[in-house]
Amino acid sequence: MNIASLLIKTSKLYPNRWAIALGSEFNSTYLDKANRVARLAGGLKDRVKVKAGHRVALAMNNCVEYSDILFASWHIGAITVPMNAKLHAKEFAYSIEDSGARICFVTEDLFEAIQGSIRSLSDPPQVIVVGSQKYVGL
Repeated sequence: MNIASLLIKTSKLYPNRWAIALGSEFNSTYLDKANRVARLAGGLKDRVKVKAGHRVALAMNNCVEYSDILFASWHIGAITVPMNAKLHAKEFAYSIEDSGARICFVTEDLFEAIQGSIRSLSDPPQVIVVGSQKYVGL
């Protein structure tokens, strides 16, 4: 059993209860979230070839997609590498290289910093911007 199973269980017990709120606006129910996470997990496995034990880096500011990616990664047994959005390029590079992350999800505002930081890496990860066509295609 992994932590993602808690979301699945909760979505079955309370499918219509609110799971996510952005300020005073409710975003999705537990069932909606569980379905999004399952689709994203499938995309990570099938399209990006992420497997259990692989590292998935997150260079993101707070957003709904952050928790979707966390749960999707856990769903397939991947290890998440959350990075503080205020890190400097060298710190991003170190975190990515040291963790062995194969993929890095970024919010648009951090894309340039991540792109600049991974140029020096011998095996840079695939970078996916949240909200991009590549992300939506997962």
